[in-house]
Amino acid sequence: MCLTRLGETLVLILACLGEPIALQSRCTTRLVSLIPESAMPASTSDYYESHARQFFDDTIAVDMSPLYERFLRRLPKQGCILDAGCGSGRDALAFRKRGYKVTAFDASPTLADLAAAYCRLRVEVMRFEDLEWHCRFDGIWACASLLHVGPAELPDVLFRMAGALKPQGVIYASFKYGQGERDYNGRRLGCSISHLFHKLSSYSFSV
Repeated sequence: MCLTRLGETLVLILACLGEPIALQSRCTTRLVSLIPESAMPASTSDYYESHARQFFDDTIAVDMSPLYERFLRRLPKQGCILDAGCGSGRDALAFRKRGYKVTAFDASPTLADLAAAYCRLRVEVMRFEDLEWHCRFDGIWACASLLHVGPAELPDVLFRMAGALKPQGVIYASFKYGQGERDYNGRRLGCSISHLFHKLSSYSFSV
């Protein structure tokens, strides 16, 4: 695990050990019972829809290169990356320019359109609870996106992320410091770092 603090943000890099978890290994009825209508509340979704252009403009030029290097050195050259909650598409484009195969999604249709135009990739409109890939990615990049998942939804989301990774795959995730669910400038911050650490060892991640 790689852990770094950047201002109010906690940056976390996790490695998935052993064989990825197949979604088929869990009973369908149990999966359905774990998945609410949405892991992201309407207020958060509405925020990104109504502020999509502002969010795009505010984040597109942020220099993430130091964090890219710490993440990418753990991946095979030209490996497969999932940009989960890609926002402006800034990071998807950076990975693509470095020769990686990138898949990207965002929950906001407007942001997905802006990102697709910017990074010249197809950007799916979906949420973490929609993940159904198995053994597909060498790395998952969740920059300031996984933090919107609430504690009740986190176990299912981690299960799906672990299943989407290849053996020895890596997840980058960043979180705001603080405890419990809370509002942050009109968005819900649902996943605290202490709650995340509590859940990780059950989902094949090294801690």
